[in-house]
Amino acid sequence: MLKCSFLKERLLYPLFRYAVTKTSTLRTTLQLQTSKFCTSYFETNLARRFKTCRFMIRYLTLCLLVCLGTQTLAQNNNKQKTEEMAIRNTIEMESRHFWARDYQNWKKTWVHADYSVWIAASRDGIRQYDGWKAWSANVKNFFAENPDPMPYDGDVSKKDYRFRIYGNGAWVSFTQDNKGTRTLETRILEKRNGQWRIAMAEIIHDINKEVEEEPEGDR
Repeated sequence: MLKCSFLKERLLYPLFRYAVTKTSTLRTTLQLQTSKFCTSYFETNLARRFKTCRFMIRYLTLCLLVCLGTQTLAQNNNKQKTEEMAIRNTIEMESRHFWARDYQNWKKTWVHADYSVWIAASRDGIRQYDGWKAWSANVKNFFAENPDPMPYDGDVSKKDYRFRIYGNGAWVSFTQDNKGTRTLETRILEKRNGQWRIAMAEIIHDINKEVEEEPEGDR
């Protein structure tokens, strides 16, 4: 009995306490390591997810900006084309009403102001009418002296349009062919009450034709 008691007190109990202590230490160490690993894994995973989310936000923001920019550009292009078509229609109707000798509809295509101008230049000289009163009176007299309508479709065509639109104003140039007679023409228009109206017309005849030199004795 004494021997067994001795063995328990001197050998087994110390070994048991040592094992318990080591187990407790190992458990604590394991818990700390596990906690560190979980914390590190969580932080790493969270940071990775945060970077991914931040990348996705930037990507989506960029896509949104591109979409908005494309939409705005398309809207601006559509608006530009709509305005160009309206301007061309005003210019075309002014010519058609003039050829038809339709004064009442012709005058609707013009700005009735003292700064309205009509200019025509050719080899024979320059003609100019300053102000709506002078220009409209000349057209009215011309229609009265030449009342018969002139053919338009098939005889007159316009091409090579160039536009410069700035708010409610527009500068337009084009070439016109009237049965072989080519003219370079310019229009300045104003938008009034949603409708484009002509404020200035410039017509240059015989464009790109070489000037024949006169004999020196005739100069």
